[in-house]
Amino acid sequence: MLDRKAYAKIHILLKQKGIDDDMYREILISNFGVNSSKNLNYYQFVKLLNILEGKFNSNLISRKQKDYINRLLAKMNINNKEKYISRIINRQIGSIEELTKREAAIVINALLRYVKRHEETK
Repeated sequence: MLDRKAYAKIHILLKQKGIDDDMYREILISNFGVNSSKNLNYYQFVKLLNILEGKFNSNLISRKQKDYINRLLAKMNINNKEKYISRIINRQIGSIEELTKREAAIVINALLRYVKRHEETK
C-alpha cells in the first residue's frame, strides 16, 4: 500500500495536468485494471507517475522476451499457464506488460530453472 505522500503526488500531477476524475479513472482502468490508486502496488504507482508526467519507458519488456516466456511456458506441464505466470508477476510487478527488460530476464531465468528441473526428473 502506498503512503499519503504518494497519493498526494498523484493528485498534484492530476491538478497540474488538468485531468478530471473521470479521465483519471479511465487511465487507472485501462492501464492497471483498477478504479482507485489505493489498489496499485509500488511498480504500478511508478508507471502511473510516468504516464501522468508524459514519460514512457523504452526499457519495457521486448517482444522477443514475451515470446520466449511464452515458449518456456508451453514446455511446462501447467494447466493454466496464463494464471501461473500472472501470479508470479503480479506478486512483484503487476502485469507482464509492466516488466522491464531486466525484470523479464529474471522471470525467464526462473522459468528456465523450472523447465530444466522438471526435464531432469523425467
